Formats: sequence, structure tokens, C-alpha cells
Amino acid sequence: MKLIYIAALILLILIVILCIWIYRESKEFCVTFYQYATEKINQDQVKIVMLSDLHDKVFGDCNEPLIQAIDEISPDIIVFAGDMVTSSMELTYDYSSTIEFIGRLAEHYPIYYGMGNHEEKFRRCEERFPGKYQELSEKLAKFGVHIMDNECAYVKEAGIYIYGLTLEHEYYRRVITKHIPDGYLERIFGKKDSAGYHILLAHNP
Repeated sequence: MKLIYIAALILLILIVILCIWIYRESKEFCVTFYQYATEKINQDQVKIVMLSDLHDKVFGDCNEPLIQAIDEISPDIIVFAGDMVTSSMELTYDYSSTIEFIGRLAEHYPIYYGMGNHEEKFRRCEERFPGKYQELSEKLAKFGVHIMDNECAYVKEAGIYIYGLTLEHEYYRRVITKHIPDGYLERIFGKKDSAGYHILLAHNP
């Protein structure tokens, strides 16, 4: 009986730790740095900030801590890898805070916006989200954001090709996964320039 109580206590402690971790993850953001060496770019170095899965979350006052963290890095390019917004059915749904955040960043940095499953859902489920995909696209375009919806953009100054892959809904299954067939990327984007440096934005929920 004593062993059962000990096991239950350990399980309870683990659950509490997990809850604390989930809470902190939902309230804080983490900055991770990666460094790659290549001779294929046109500059000595290119600093890129990548964000994804913001899901309309606001950190601090109007995302000010997140903007300050980005400004400290002073990137040459910002890329979004999807799900910056949330395709919610709530009547109170509003992504104005995310749009404001992106607009502030776009004043200082070139932005390349790759689509996630939530952005894809706006387009696919037009009857449930009437006009949302068009509204989002128009607001991003107004800021000068490059919308990477199965598109490729060449950043001449850096010598970098950026691809934005918008996967079909069938590839977002969690349990029974469907693998992308051979030649899938080439059918969408064509053959790549082997001499260039290529970055693929592809969201996986």
C-alpha cells in the first residue's frame, strides 16, 4: 500500500511539473540561435529571424518584448513558417494584434510569410471563414510582406532563394500520416538552381 502512495505522489509531482512547463511555454518565448556556413551567399553573413506558431499570442504590451528581441538581433530577413494566426470559429475571433505586430516589423525588415495549416484552412474553408484569407492576404500585401503561398522569391542582395510550401490538408494528418511523393517539390517550384542557397518554409503542425 505504501508503494502505491509513493507512486501516486510521484505521478502527482510529474503532473504539476508538466502543468508548470505548459503554462510557462504559453507565456514566454524562446530564442534559439543556429549558425550555418556556406559559400553560396553573396554576403559575408546573413541574419535571418524565423517565427512560427504565434497563434495570435501577445507577449507583454503589444508584443513589445518580442519586437525588442528581434531588434537586438537586427536581422536582414524575417521569415514566418506558418500559423501566425488561428483559424478559430469563435465569434470574438480577432487577429488584429498579429497584423499590428507584423506591420511594425515590416517597417524595418523584409518579411517572407510561409503558410501554415491555419492559414490554409482560411482558404480551404471559405464558407466557414468568409473573406478571411483574402482579408489577411490584402493586409499583408499592404505592408509589403511577401506571401509565400507555393511561391519562390530570390533575395538578390543575399543570393538566397526562399520557397514557401503550402501543403494540402491531407498531409496534415496526425495519426495516419501521408508521405509527400517523390518529385512533389519539383512539380510545384520547378527545378532549383544548384548553385544557389535555398531555404524551404514548410509548416508541420
